[in-house]
Amino acid sequence: RRLMFDDSVNPYDGTAAMVVPQNIEKIPLFHWRPGARSLSVGSRDGASFSGILPDDEQRTFRRTVSPDLIAGAAHKVGIDTWSASWTASLRYPHGLDQLFQSGLAYSVVCTAGYGEASCLSNALDSGVDAWSVLIDASADPSPLLSTILQHGRHVEISLGVSDHLNEALFAAINWSNVSAVHLVPLKTTLAVGLLLQGWEEHTRSFIPDGIITYDSRHQNTRCQQCGEELVWRSNGRSRLGAIDLESNCCSECGHPTPITSF
Repeated sequence: RRLMFDDSVNPYDGTAAMVVPQNIEKIPLFHWRPGARSLSVGSRDGASFSGILPDDEQRTFRRTVSPDLIAGAAHKVGIDTWSASWTASLRYPHGLDQLFQSGLAYSVVCTAGYGEASCLSNALDSGVDAWSVLIDASADPSPLLSTILQHGRHVEISLGVSDHLNEALFAAINWSNVSAVHLVPLKTTLAVGLLLQGWEEHTRSFIPDGIITYDSRHQNTRCQQCGEELVWRSNGRSRLGAIDLESNCCSECGHPTPITSF
């Protein structure tokens, strides 16, 4: 049945429109457990840069989520990881509690960094293994961003680019705890081709040296010493190359890789 949005009803109080297996690279996480899959639980459009519920999410299908449902679905498809990918994942702790109680080995939270400090604190204390943080490069940083960047385990940033940059944003980011940056259009309909590439190059000039950055033309991870391809990626698919996951080193030259593997 189709449920109309009602301000008196919390749409993320333990319900979700999507429970689906997803490649880790689609989240996107490029430096964490390459080739793994996650059970993505959330709204149809996932997280948004603004942290605001999209209009179409106000008229979406919903299904009840329970720890048993998550555990059962993960077991059927052979997945040991959940990812919370709804827009308001840090506003409604009940939804996160359901996921933690499922007993899966690994956890991922995708968020624009808006919500309640107590909810974020609980998520950090519960040991979220990886964070995918969405940041609008044209706006001020979200209120909880600094806490995630300071205390989060394995943080990757999706930086939404457009024809305008807030240069002060880059100075406010704690880059020391950023594992990778993904440059993506703020809205998929804004730009493609040369226009998007121009925005990406302009944005790159504000990112500190040493931060591995991916964009529409650069999706593969290469060894920082010998240049050998470690992981190939395309449209959310990946293939392991010259990487020894046990030693987490390049199999060609032995140089440590930037990737976290388990």
